Amino acid sequence: MMTCVFLIQKQLSQTCECEPDSCYNNGTCEEKADDPSGFQCSCPSDFFGERCELSECQLNNCWNGATCALNTTNSVSSCICPKGYHGTWCKKAKCGENATCYDINTFTKLPDNNENCDTASNQSCICHAGYSGDGFHCRNECKPDSCYNNGTCEEKVDDPSGFQCSCPSDFFGERCELSECQLNNCWNGATCVLNTTNSVSSCICPEGYHGTWCKKASLANVTIYKLSKIASYPNCGTSAVVSKPFAQRP
Repeated sequence: MMTCVFLIQKQLSQTCECEPDSCYNNGTCEEKADDPSGFQCSCPSDFFGERCELSECQLNNCWNGATCALNTTNSVSSCICPKGYHGTWCKKAKCGENATCYDINTFTKLPDNNENCDTASNQSCICHAGYSGDGFHCRNECKPDSCYNNGTCEEKVDDPSGFQCSCPSDFFGERCELSECQLNNCWNGATCVLNTTNSVSSCICPEGYHGTWCKKASLANVTIYKLSKIASYPNCGTSAVVSKPFAQRP
């Protein structure tokens, strides 16, 4: 037996299958077992909504490019806000990360309005210095010091930092700030990395090793052997940890 989920709008007829009043404004009803309401409506070109109950308003009082929708069942209009805006008429904006609400007449910061920046009162979300965007999505701009060691900066909208660096052959890292050390003091095949911004070197350990110089092996990569003749190994306990198997002494 199919369970019917009624729509929130109480003024719409409560139907659980295709009936004459399932779809409004000459919409076509098609039963759908996998739909919560049990059916779907295909609407004529001038109508939309789950039941074809909505049409665009003749007079659009909505702001910021919002769509004004008239409910033909009760003649009540409402605004469908674009992303970033909210409120009855879509006048309020929520500023994004690295942006602040400003009074654009006086260019005064209004940080307390970041959640409800009132565009109807000449307020707008503006990206912080060093960032570019629409106030909802602000990203870093390429600047002369974005990439080190003659790296090339390219702005990337889909990158969290807002840009990516293409590094010369001798450098690497997110900002081309790293190079290989001239003297490698790292152990076990680790890579010595020199940070060219502060001349500090560090080791990038291969899998299975750790420590400042990658001298220490993880227990997951060693074998524990129990020794049968403790007297032959005066410096060991009842077990020893070694990195490779070895033959027991007689």
